[in-house]
Order: sequence, then C-alpha cells, then structure tokens
Amino acid sequence: MFNTFKLYICSNQLFKNWISAGIKFYLYKLNIVKADKIQIICKNGNKIEIPLSAYGRIILGYCNKLFKDFSCDNGSVILSDGSEVPAEEIAIGHWVLDAIIHGWRYSKEGYWYKDNIKFKHIRASIVQNFVYNLYKDIELNNKIVIDIGAFIGDTPILFIHKGAKKVIAIEPNPSAFKEMLINIELNNLNDKIIPINAAIGSKKGFTESMIINNQDIDSVSTLYYKPENYGNIHVLTLRDIIDNYLVKITENNVNNEVFVLRMDCEGCEYDIILNNYRDIKMFNEIIFEYHEYKVNKPVTMLLDKLKADYSCSLLNEEWFKKYSTNYPHEGLIKCVKVQQT
Repeated sequence: MFNTFKLYICSNQLFKNWISAGIKFYLYKLNIVKADKIQIICKNGNKIEIPLSAYGRIILGYCNKLFKDFSCDNGSVILSDGSEVPAEEIAIGHWVLDAIIHGWRYSKEGYWYKDNIKFKHIRASIVQNFVYNLYKDIELNNKIVIDIGAFIGDTPILFIHKGAKKVIAIEPNPSAFKEMLINIELNNLNDKIIPINAAIGSKKGFTESMIINNQDIDSVSTLYYKPENYGNIHVLTLRDIIDNYLVKITENNVNNEVFVLRMDCEGCEYDIILNNYRDIKMFNEIIFEYHEYKVNKPVTMLLDKLKADYSCSLLNEEWFKKYSTNYPHEGLIKCVKVQQT
C-alpha cells in the first residue's frame, strides 16, 4: 500500500490532474469504477484519454526511470533513449515493461523489434520465449517442426532463428492466427513457416474458443484437448498434417528428415499422445508443455505411454518454479526417440 501511495505521489511530476486520475485508477483497481479510459492532463495543459489499464504501468515506468515523459500530443510514453511507445501498447500487459527493459523498442512503422526480430504487439509468450528463454535448451538445426499451439507465431519464428528448416505452425484461435500471419510477414518468413488455422485432436470434428477479458488475445484459450462436434474451429488429426503437409514439403523423402513435434495446446497433448500414438511415433523428437490442471490427469500417463519408444526428461524446470503459478502441474518435457536394437 505504501509503495502504491509513493507511485501516486510520483505521478504529480507527470500529470497535472494526478490526484483525480489517481483516485479513479485506484477505484478501478478495486472494481468500484467500471471504465475503459481515463483522461489525463499533461504538464503543458493538453488533455488526452488513455486506456485505464495503461495508466498504472505508465506511472510505474516513469517512477522507475524507464520512461522520462508522456506526450499528450500523441498519447505515447517517451523512453530514456527518446523512442516512443503508444499507451495502447502499454495497456496490453505488464510484460510489455519487461520487454522494454530487455531492449525491445516500438517502431514508427507500428511494430516491436529487437535483433532483427519483429512483432506486431508484445504478448506474454514473446517475453516468455525471447526474454526469459523457455526453449533455451532446444536444438533445432536443419529439422522440420510441427508446432501445435503456435499462437501469434512467436515459437515458429523462434524455431526458425534456432535453425529449423521449416515450421508448420498450427493455431486454432482466429484472432491469434490473424496476428501470426502479420508477424510471419513482418519477419519475411513466408517461405519458412506454413500457417494452419485449425486445432489438432485424435479425431476430426469441431471445437470452440473460450474468450476472456474482452477478447484480449493473451487471455484466449481454445477448448480443443477434447474435440467434440460443435463450435466453429476445425479439428484436424496429426495424420492430416503428415499426409497433406509433411509429405509434400519433404518431396516424399520423409526418411531423410528429422521431425520434431512441439505442443503447447492447453491439454490437447493428452488426447493426441494417448489416443493417436501411431502417428506420434513417426517423430524423432517430441517437445511438449503438459497441463495437468487442465485435464485433471497426471503427466505420468503420458510418460508411461511414451517410454516404450522415447527417452523423456524435464526441461528448464527452474523456469516453471520461478514463473508458473501452476507448477508442478505444468512443465516442459523433451522426448527423444530411442534407437531400437
């Protein structure tokens, strides 16, 4: 509470109406005030409305010297290096501040960039994978990856930069898929990443998307670990992807390639591994995030199924201990096919 009060006091250096704006934001945080925007008055007297969700982060960034000013002329924070970020981008999530701290910048052309990698918006998964390096122990040089749960394209783009020859990027949610197409284009990877707007399950059908927090992409998950015949999202099988994509891109030389299956699909890993194991076995490596809490099943069920053909181990467990609120019921596992003697 004391730290919050200090932040509000600090904001008097940024906004003329810091008292009334601070009170409104505090009531908003308590769910007493229901609003999307807050009017602020800059030191030059100019006024502008910004997203309420951005207000606290702007003050936090300013008081911690991440931002040096705010412009009411264009509604952007001004960073210490002089670059600017629109308040709407700050509103996306607290992880945007993490990205800025670690060198990500927003261009005048309307995208984020660092080290020749570009994204339309900073999503939590970008910080997870590019800042905190969840997949740091994955080696993909010259391999072909099927990425189930590719979200906005952050993992496919990461995998290409880690040396993957080709990535088939599968994402069921239409909003996330649309943003993935933009990110693929921004990074000039149309020849490397094959995007597919579908879910993957053990049998064909349809499923639906669960949307939280006003369709914010970072709060979207798709209920496709147990496909049913309802909803507007197609459910394909691994066999569909193998027959219609893998065979084509390898020109039928499947025996000369190394295939990696990566899954982060909120529980669909249980359906696919337990009920579609015949097709699972064609992959040389399997990398998956398990979500026990989504399906109320222990990960040992998956490991017992895989142990006949694969050697499996936990990856980056310290990351989940530090950052995941669901640990130990969530984690990352890598399985490598065992050579049969």
